[in-house]
Amino acid sequence: MNRGVLELIDAVELAVSRSTGSAPRRVIAEAQRRIDGLRDRRGHFGEVLVVALAGGTGCGKSSVLNAIAGEDVAGVSVLRPHTQTPLAWIPRDHSEGIERLLDDLEISQRLLQDVLPSIAFLDLPDIDSIADWHRQMVEHLLPHVDAVLWVVDPEKYHDEVIHEEFLSPVASFGDQFLFALNKIDRLSAEETDTIREDLAASLSHDGFKRPLVFPVAADPEFGPIRGIDELVEFLADQVDVKRVAISKAINDMAAVLEELGSAAHVWDGGFVDYRSRWQRARDLSAEELVANQGAGTRHDVICRLEDLIAALAVEVGPTLGQSLREEYPSSRVEQAVDAALAGEAQEPAALAARLDATLGDPLQLLLWHRAHFAATLAGAVVATHQLKARHGAG
Repeated sequence: MNRGVLELIDAVELAVSRSTGSAPRRVIAEAQRRIDGLRDRRGHFGEVLVVALAGGTGCGKSSVLNAIAGEDVAGVSVLRPHTQTPLAWIPRDHSEGIERLLDDLEISQRLLQDVLPSIAFLDLPDIDSIADWHRQMVEHLLPHVDAVLWVVDPEKYHDEVIHEEFLSPVASFGDQFLFALNKIDRLSAEETDTIREDLAASLSHDGFKRPLVFPVAADPEFGPIRGIDELVEFLADQVDVKRVAISKAINDMAAVLEELGSAAHVWDGGFVDYRSRWQRARDLSAEELVANQGAGTRHDVICRLEDLIAALAVEVGPTLGQSLREEYPSSRVEQAVDAALAGEAQEPAALAARLDATLGDPLQLLLWHRAHFAATLAGAVVATHQLKARHGAG
């Protein structure tokens, strides 16, 4: 695996580990799961590109794979849906990482190939199949692959379900997508150009910045296969395996950091200016208690400190805010004030020191963990942007 990616994974994982208490447990668990998934791909990062063949019912994914292979490796049927389970067509001299990935994805159908030694193909079930489990399977597989060859045909290339439910949500990873306009043998040259341009425009509308569309005839009724040689040449000679794999890893980690920061409410700043705010509230409270230890002053001091804790609880987000409310209820604030009043020395500095010991210092420690997490998160974000710039990952 690329060393820079490994170092970034370490930085992101450190941020995740330090988010405990600041972000919801479910968000932390999901972030860790995604990091573990990246680490599990150590064996094939930068070595073999895993390409998913995806598309709607009847678009001809299996035919495209057969045309690329130069032989029948995937079944073709007029019955829909046909591709019931994923099929992996992988290089004969593949790394152990490919085997681990396929094991994790529970893809048991595997065929070895010598045609494209740096690329593995997964022929996936139809995404718009009437069999709902097909869609669930595809949605599970797609986040784990490095690139997607999305196949469409002239009849369903404008399908709103495909564009709205599947393509638009993944447009941020557009540099990992290729599109094959299949069955052009049924079209005139002019019709092919028109549909290709229309498809590219639709994809641009979905959010794909530079959609690559290859017109192909993978299984023509009459005449030779068309367009597959150009597609294979592109995959073999122009797809930078390492760049695509690294781009996906960087984008995945950037997404983890974004979601983690949003869940912890730190994008507006991990520092809540606690020290100066506490010192003001503490010093004013100590001075008032020395000047007048009556019940009214005690009440005012307790309310001031409670208001500060309540404000902090709002600013640090729901997760840590809930912890603040639970660990610092009114009863604890009252006990801290009473403990300060019970001390022998009754000058402001002495009362302030006792308020620090019972209330201020524990609060600072709790908020320091959040600030430490926010700083770690910011460092990981900077590292992500640096790695993106280095590798041209958009």
